[in-house]
Amino acid sequence: MTLWLGIFFTLALGLVTEAPDVSKLDGLSPAVNMALGIAILAAIAAYVFWISRKERSVTVEGYTLALPGVKSTGAQILIGLVDLLGAAFALWILLPPDAVIAFPTFAALFVVAMTLGMLSHAPGGAGVIEATVLLALPGLPPDKVLASLLLWRVVYYLIPFTLALGLLGGSELARRKGYFARAGSLLAAVMRPVAPIVLGAAVFLGGIVLLISGALPAETDRLRVLRHVVPLPFVEASHLLASVVGVVLLVVARGLLRRLDGAYRVAQILLLAGLVFSITKGGDFEEAIVLGVVLALLTVNRRAFYRRASLWDQDLAPAWLAAVVIVLAGSVWLGFFAYRNVDYSNELWWDFAYRGDAPRFLRASLAAGVAALAIGLHALLHRHARPAATPPESASRLASIVATSPRADSNLAFLGDKRFLFCEAGDAFIMYQVQGRSWVAMGDPVGPPQRASELLWSFRELADKHGGWPVFYQASVGRLPMYLDLGLSLLKLGEEARVDLRTFTLEGKAGYEWRYVDRKAQKDGLDISVVSAADAVALYPELKRVSDAWMGSRKAGEKGFSLGFWNEEYLRHFDMAVVRYQGRVVGFANVWSGADREEATVDLMRYAPDAPKGVMDALFVRLMLRAKAEGYRWFNLGMAPLSGLTEHPLGPTWNRVGAFVFRYGDNFYNFEGLRTYKSKFNPTWEPRYLACPGGWVLPQILLDITALIGEAPKRALSAPTGSALPPPSAEESVA
Repeated sequence: MTLWLGIFFTLALGLVTEAPDVSKLDGLSPAVNMALGIAILAAIAAYVFWISRKERSVTVEGYTLALPGVKSTGAQILIGLVDLLGAAFALWILLPPDAVIAFPTFAALFVVAMTLGMLSHAPGGAGVIEATVLLALPGLPPDKVLASLLLWRVVYYLIPFTLALGLLGGSELARRKGYFARAGSLLAAVMRPVAPIVLGAAVFLGGIVLLISGALPAETDRLRVLRHVVPLPFVEASHLLASVVGVVLLVVARGLLRRLDGAYRVAQILLLAGLVFSITKGGDFEEAIVLGVVLALLTVNRRAFYRRASLWDQDLAPAWLAAVVIVLAGSVWLGFFAYRNVDYSNELWWDFAYRGDAPRFLRASLAAGVAALAIGLHALLHRHARPAATPPESASRLASIVATSPRADSNLAFLGDKRFLFCEAGDAFIMYQVQGRSWVAMGDPVGPPQRASELLWSFRELADKHGGWPVFYQASVGRLPMYLDLGLSLLKLGEEARVDLRTFTLEGKAGYEWRYVDRKAQKDGLDISVVSAADAVALYPELKRVSDAWMGSRKAGEKGFSLGFWNEEYLRHFDMAVVRYQGRVVGFANVWSGADREEATVDLMRYAPDAPKGVMDALFVRLMLRAKAEGYRWFNLGMAPLSGLTEHPLGPTWNRVGAFVFRYGDNFYNFEGLRTYKSKFNPTWEPRYLACPGGWVLPQILLDITALIGEAPKRALSAPTGSALPPPSAEESVA
């Protein structure tokens, strides 16, 4: 109704005010046209008077529609008038310059043309409006009038329609943003496990695309258009910077693979810059689209890059640096191949022109090479340091937790070569150390069993945050389900020998061998006693001489992490079992004990090369008898590496290799002899495992563990003052 009220009112005004000019178009006399205009105005006035009497409605196909009131009808007439006059004014402005016709007259002719077009039922009045306007303007060249009409349809119809369609689409998207947000979240959740790999490869590919694009000539047609839009300095700068961005993207891809949030932010900036440079250096829209798609996917998967670290907080592996060099060298070769017909001269470096593709390639290659060299030097000279060690913990805090652990090897916490991860409640911890990318935890979590799951996941998250591999060395059977839940693989390291003290005896036939050992020790004059931790300090000079002599006879350095080494700060926490012969110390061992009298054992065992034979057997027998008398359940003899591994042809490769080394590797380590010795005590054998990521990283993890055990004493002894645990007081030692 707004449309038709506007048309009739505007038409009536035209017929009344411009009757003579309209007569030229419709062939009627001016008086008839004026009469028609007055009649239309009268009809509109009658309609307004009719609806003003009361509320009116009409029924169409069973639907009752209320008609607008007087105010609304007046607004409809005004809106229709403005709409038609606006359309007429747009076309009047676009008429050829030699068209001499007043706007009111043209507006009347335009309304007639619009009315005829609508009455024809042609879509948009196409053809009818054009023919009517041509008849109304016979003095103008038809081609120019048709050009004006075509441009008018673009300006007045197509452009507003496109804008309206965009606004409508934006409105609908805004109303349904929840659906898109959920879809984006679902896509991100699905992609998250593989997003670092996929996007790292995509960003690396984006760098290759930029470098290859910088080495090849730009398309002539696009460059011809670009020269009218982008100044030459911007073209030159964009070409050079695009190649530099390509090199940096090759490096950033490494950070994305390691899920670094710093690499994520830098990649976003570089992809956006590369997108802009691709357009401004040669109109490479396809290249820009590729970079835009990668940028969009990267943005959607923001949560996949959660490791709080700078882009430079990573070690660029030599293989990765070699890949960067290969890509850069390949792009340079491709450029020289593309411009093989261009004769080289020094002037090429200073030739700046829109068609100067070869000079731009030379400058961009040099800039990319300098960028690659700078990155390589930085990577080689600034190796990524290990994460900062956890603050040193007080002996009292560790001692209070260790005192509740039935595991005797929990005392390794006092060795001074480890870091600690505590649970939220602070009553349990994991002791660990970092070697390369391996975050190696020593054994199971120490503390209440209900804290184990929380600590294991926290440790896994901590290692993952720093791009490391979580490794649990000498994991027990009881925690295997938890390690499997962490997604780790299990490798059997060997078996631990535990002597059941309830059945250990020197009496009868079963105790004959150990009764003989004990009596022989007494006959040889060996004096075996257990000295308290506080009193043992005075013996340290003698014990150190024995330790040095023992190490000299072994021709090997101290080991650590999973076993003790000579460290007085460490030894002051424990009672010392001392063996004397003819008044001098010939052997010793520090004594460990677990909570609830569950387990006792020894750690650092040393004896002099000239000590009587069987001194360690005698020491073990006396300590087992002492532990049994004090009510301990088990005596732990430690692990026999690689023992208990299956040799079945269908068994795991690791087990078959380990079993082979166990059987035939005596030239390197007395694997079989160690198990045979411990078997004399008739122990219960309990498996111990290595829980870690499997696959191609396993060899590196094994090398890291080997290096960690060898470097642990150096790490502890070279720690800053105050990092070692303070010695306990006499009261603490007794407790």
